[in-house]
Amino acid sequence: MTNNDFAKEFQNLAEEIKQDETWRRNYMQSLLRDQDNIDHGFEQGLEQGLEKGIGLGIGQGIERGLEQKTIETVKNGLTNNVPLDMIMVMSGLSKKEIEEIRQKIQ
Repeated sequence: MTNNDFAKEFQNLAEEIKQDETWRRNYMQSLLRDQDNIDHGFEQGLEQGLEKGIGLGIGQGIERGLEQKTIETVKNGLTNNVPLDMIMVMSGLSKKEIEEIRQKIQ
């Protein structure tokens, strides 16, 4: 079969398909169904991404808040001359970490 024969055969098939109303209707329904599936998948992915992002954001916010609270606890202890060992117990931080905070507030 030459390229020319293939092209003619392809053109004949295309003409037959154009004339076949049922085939065209089924094809269009298939395209619409595929697009609906794509849209649905996109919406699901977007929802899942938002939920995950919000969850991560909340987790990071809580973590930051706890860090800030710990720093405030250390600052208050240092400002009120609370013994270093007591500040370590209250904050859960090491002596080195507390000294770093002390350096920042001086």
